[in-house]
Amino acid sequence: MMKKTSLLFVLALAVLATGCVPAAKTVTLRQPFDKAQAERQMRPGNNTIKVNAFMRQAGGGVVTCAGERVWLIPATAMAKERITAWYGSVNGGYRNFYSGNIMFENEDPAYESIRREVICSSDGRVTFEKVANGDFYVTTRVVWMVQIAQGGVLAKLISVKGGENLDLVLSN
Repeated sequence: MMKKTSLLFVLALAVLATGCVPAAKTVTLRQPFDKAQAERQMRPGNNTIKVNAFMRQAGGGVVTCAGERVWLIPATAMAKERITAWYGSVNGGYRNFYSGNIMFENEDPAYESIRREVICSSDGRVTFEKVANGDFYVTTRVVWMVQIAQGGVLAKLISVKGGENLDLVLSN
């Protein structure tokens, strides 16, 4: 009887635990990926984007994107559709890790290959140099551990032109 009760208890915990995890959402992308546009935007230009990415914890502490990848993504129609699905706004924003995963249908594999990537320094800073004129997303994640992973992902739509030197803060 004890084994049967223990087994039922473990099964009940498993059911409760899986009920707490949001189900993956599937988004069918309607905008095709404009590879030619993305490649034009990735050509060298005369703009510089300096990024400082961090999150403030509930207790007031600050955690940076140290060691994480920071991406510069051309703001193509497909990128805008993806960002809107993730963050609820074409401008980007903050999304915590426990909001559930999003799966994309009709995604062109070239989408993720045409972007720039830099590793964030310990003070939460990166610089993208020689950026072409245009609209881009800057995105990264900030994560820390307190028994479980905490934090989330950040994204922001930006525009640069004419030799601009943009200082950008990404934060929640």
